[in-house]
Amino acid sequence: VETISLGAQARQIPVIMYHDAVRDGKRTVWYDVTESEFRQQLEEIDRRGLKPITLRAFYDHLTGRAVAPENAIVLTFDDNYQGFYDVAYPLLKARGWPSSMFVHTGFVGQTTGKHPKMSYDTLRTLVKEGLVEIGSHTISHPNDLSKLDPLKQEEELRKSKDDLERNLGSEIVDFAYPNGGNDAACQERTKIAG
Repeated sequence: VETISLGAQARQIPVIMYHDAVRDGKRTVWYDVTESEFRQQLEEIDRRGLKPITLRAFYDHLTGRAVAPENAIVLTFDDNYQGFYDVAYPLLKARGWPSSMFVHTGFVGQTTGKHPKMSYDTLRTLVKEGLVEIGSHTISHPNDLSKLDPLKQEEELRKSKDDLERNLGSEIVDFAYPNGGNDAACQERTKIAG
């Protein structure tokens, strides 16, 4: 297990996590971000001179492999919402800013409900364009992964990673715990799953 480098311990790099990005007037839950809100937040990031970096660059900074730029920031999105591609991504792409998307594979391509999910075709487009890193977010998005039976935890971890790698043709190394639910045993299973 790698430790956080002394240089990284001396700095704070904000990681901002979003869920769905929606057109103005289409918010259905408090954690949706509207297009105008997101645009204003990106303008504020720019105004403050913050520099969005990838999770990989953040990891390299934490482990001492590289030094993140001054004023670095990380932008992440959970749950594979189509709104990311339709609303947020064009604004990020126009600035050339990277971000990460965490995908729960059991819902890829789901179009029912108020929050449709991106398809594998859309995710492949994102991977090909190179600004979005894809990470795993389990298969079914359990409320607390650590509360599942150990074999079910392993399945959620391994199968979601395998599904993403098979469908996207690239290695998946990042993982976000749904709702943050984990414990030491769950963390170890995550490491073993890769």
